[in-house]
Amino acid sequence: MKRRGFVLVPVLVLSAAGLMARAEVSARLDDTGEYAGMHVRYAGGNPPRIWTAGVPTATRRPLNPTGDILGDLAPTVLENPADRNYPWVVWSHPNGTDVDLIFSRWTGSGWNPPQFVQTDNFFDDLDPRLVFTSRGRAYMVWWTNEGGTGVVSFSMFLASRWMTPLEISSGGIDSRRPALTLDDDLHVVVTYETPSGREVRTLTLPGRDTITDDVDPKIRAEISVE
Repeated sequence: MKRRGFVLVPVLVLSAAGLMARAEVSARLDDTGEYAGMHVRYAGGNPPRIWTAGVPTATRRPLNPTGDILGDLAPTVLENPADRNYPWVVWSHPNGTDVDLIFSRWTGSGWNPPQFVQTDNFFDDLDPRLVFTSRGRAYMVWWTNEGGTGVVSFSMFLASRWMTPLEISSGGIDSRRPALTLDDDLHVVVTYETPSGREVRTLTLPGRDTITDDVDPKIRAEISVE
């Protein structure tokens, strides 16, 4: 069995030549053209670069060929073990007025065109984090900067779209930098930072195998404070 996984490579600025070393987020391919892992390379700087325009090669398929011209932020990359380790990538992308989340998935032959997670938000969406269930369903959390107050939201991928985001942090309390883990496929634990300490939300999801795009599933959230 061929080993799959991530290659994370820091790169320094080539100041003597006056050039910036290339950053890259690409799918690596083996000699048969099959997916063999992700190549994620940062270029030095303050802040470091992560995206530069790339051209597909026989062994690389760059995700974001326009690079960071618009100021795209660093991505979250996660392989789906239930689907041949094919990766999902989500990141914050400026749209001219605010920063929205967009995502893409590896299909086996290339990247899906990037799509917005939601289209009716007018604040900056930041720090997305992903996790997969044992059956390959994606769950995601992130925080939104609503005029200086952070709001943490959760979503799950349905059939071909993300569920309408569910705000899970306490109203009016600045909540940022979430993380998530699975107790099991139907119980998600989300932690995030507030001015008074960490809060923990346990989300209980519906146990339906036939979730579709038609209706957002009902989710129960319970909160505790550490």
